[in-house]
Amino acid sequence: DEKPPLSFRDGRLLLVAISRLPYEHQIRHLTKLASAISDAFIMYDKDKHLQKIIVENPEVSRFLSRVITIYAASLNIATSPMLRDVLFKQVGPCQYSLPQLHNIGDILNGSTGKEGNWYKRESCFMGLFEDWESPAVPNGEETPSKKIPGNVLLKTETIFELALVLGFRCAPRDFGQLLFASWNAAGRKGTWDPKELVPSSIKPFTPSKSLACILLELREDLCTVAFQIRGTKASLPESLLGQKLKKCSAAMSLPLNDTLGIMLTKAETVFSAISEKSDRMGGKYEQIDLTLLESHGRSRMT
Repeated sequence: DEKPPLSFRDGRLLLVAISRLPYEHQIRHLTKLASAISDAFIMYDKDKHLQKIIVENPEVSRFLSRVITIYAASLNIATSPMLRDVLFKQVGPCQYSLPQLHNIGDILNGSTGKEGNWYKRESCFMGLFEDWESPAVPNGEETPSKKIPGNVLLKTETIFELALVLGFRCAPRDFGQLLFASWNAAGRKGTWDPKELVPSSIKPFTPSKSLACILLELREDLCTVAFQIRGTKASLPESLLGQKLKKCSAAMSLPLNDTLGIMLTKAETVFSAISEKSDRMGGKYEQIDLTLLESHGRSRMT
């Protein structure tokens, strides 16, 4: 089978190359990458014709999902230097050729792979380490974490939110690949943004935010509360995020009554919007493409 653009091997090659750069050069690379990807998703969000092309062509949305996955992994490599040795060990000695390029017409025509054999490592990976089906980042030898500039983090939030909105619309044709890639990537913010790991309070409910943003916040709220209830003895996977959560658990001190009230308000907002959309469609939930995620409002785009 012909390799898809930005395949699993291409993604690993890019990570190996990034990991060998000095930290300052990594940040320069990530800043440009964040700007390019966020600009692209903002353009897709505004251009209904482009949205239609992406939604109707699963090869395009799958390509975008690989962009999201590789970008998130690049952030992990830049912030956690110990991952370089883990990556080198898992990749091993390989013979690499330059990443393969495709004409956009070939992608739109679906000629870069057979639809019946769509689920394979090279095109459907959720991670770039040992388990390609898992977004988990392995935990290596502890070293001081590096910081990602605030402007890059803001653009990263925009990327994941808009990708999630688009992912809901693409899910019927790409089997949820863009949706899962953006959802998984957004859940790893704590590995490159330490303040996300020790929230002093749950983010307040803001009606003007998009439902995609509220969904992501609600997921973070649930994980934070569950971890606080279970305490430091909670069993967590031996991943980078799991180990950082264990170290930060003592600093978590949230008033659960207030927290649960805010979470219920967020959940009620999401379900009310879905119910309202369903009522207008005669109760047919399965046909909801969740465009309501974008019509409810917009969070700040940077």
